[in-house]
Amino acid sequence: MLSRWCTSALLKARALAEEREARIHAIANHIPDLVAYLDTEERYAFVNQAYEQRFGMSADDIIGLTPKHLWGDDVYAKAIRPHLRLALSGKLVTYEAEYHYENRPVCFEVTYQPAWSGTAETVAGVHVFARDITLERQKMRHLEQTTLLDDLTGLLNRKGFDRRFASATERSDGSGGLMALLLVDLDNFKAVNDTYGHVVGDKLLNIIGTRLRSCALESDSVARMGGDEFAVILEDISTSQAAERVAKAIVLATAEPCILDGHLITCSTSVGGVLHNPGEDRTRNELFMKADTALYAAKRAGKGRFVVLGNSQAISSGFDARPDTA
Repeated sequence: MLSRWCTSALLKARALAEEREARIHAIANHIPDLVAYLDTEERYAFVNQAYEQRFGMSADDIIGLTPKHLWGDDVYAKAIRPHLRLALSGKLVTYEAEYHYENRPVCFEVTYQPAWSGTAETVAGVHVFARDITLERQKMRHLEQTTLLDDLTGLLNRKGFDRRFASATERSDGSGGLMALLLVDLDNFKAVNDTYGHVVGDKLLNIIGTRLRSCALESDSVARMGGDEFAVILEDISTSQAAERVAKAIVLATAEPCILDGHLITCSTSVGGVLHNPGEDRTRNELFMKADTALYAAKRAGKGRFVVLGNSQAISSGFDARPDTA
């Protein structure tokens, strides 16, 4: 009698467990996010219907594959492996991954939750939850373009600069990389506006913005602070000489004459810069003020030149590149 009761209880418990598992699977399959379970060999043991829809494969065909097989070597190496390894070591991981998949940009918010064994001593697998935030990211970037970019030049505006400068200094302190801030001011720009009009002046500002971008790397940030004032943020530079080279390139590039509405226009720039060493006890406002001090030192020295400040003094100063006429 007891044996029969035990068998009946086990059968009920099994049926209840199967019913619960079926309910969980049904819920997972109605979620638009990607939901999966990976074993310790990084092989899919469960995927929901969102995986089938994204990859055009049945769940049975995906089961047994690895993320490397499913997403490709490049995506796996850059966006999956480092985080998945952390999860398999027992850490809860949440991150955003942006990459190109099938020739289009996609962005996911991904969570890896370790699944512990019954004794809670070893990781038995990883629960995967991935939400496609590509559309959200695109909307955010569109919003940034309307609020953080300068209407005239397409460069960052002051608000965009402040945000980028904050993130750049945080990255510098976190990674240990040297960075620099360069402030750029056109010399005698008022004379251009007074002589040729604001339409020509605006065109000159556009040209200056383009030339500044050509002097910086794609990873650097270029902003128009307002009027004829610009800023360049140089990230992860190797030495102070790298900042000096960019400052010199800016002075040379902006001194080149250009023809606007039939007029030959020449207008030099002065550049003031400051280096930021990781861990320095200086606020962003202090860094900005020091770069501003360097800029006016270049102005006082005769314009058409650059001054870059280190911790306490000028480590480099430029040459006179002023045009003969403004």
